[in-house]
Amino acid sequence: MTDASRPYERGLAEVGNGFYAYLQPDGGWGWSNAGLVVDGGQTLLVDTLFDLHLTERMLEEMRSAVPAAARIDTLVNTHANGDHCFGNQLLDGARIVASAQTAAEMAELPPAAMAALVEQAPQMGSTSTASSPSSPATRSAASSSSASAIRVSR
Repeated sequence: MTDASRPYERGLAEVGNGFYAYLQPDGGWGWSNAGLVVDGGQTLLVDTLFDLHLTERMLEEMRSAVPAAARIDTLVNTHANGDHCFGNQLLDGARIVASAQTAAEMAELPPAAMAALVEQAPQMGSTSTASSPSSPATRSAASSSSASAIRVSR
């Protein structure tokens, strides 16, 4: 197990036997975290990230550190905010589990709709992190504009 006093840095940290946390400081808007649970060859991922670029980088790091993560069996989406589900399309073949409420909300605001909002943000007036060139919301406009179908196991 890793030391609890470890600095809050981007990347994968083992927090227990088969339990991993993927952290993204500063933890502000769009910078969510995710979890990986591994039991033998079985894997469960808790949430994806805000866009395809961030999610792919996370998955690559997980696969490099944990061989079983080469295939994610189950993805649990804790809620429908984009910073927890907009990377779902990169987990082809995974069983996606979410509450009925979460599944309905994911269908209401897909990545393409968020990308359109981000593209229109400059015309809407001053914003903070959402208009930052390096924020996940800004990159989402480029990488997640074509959303794949949302499939959720109930």
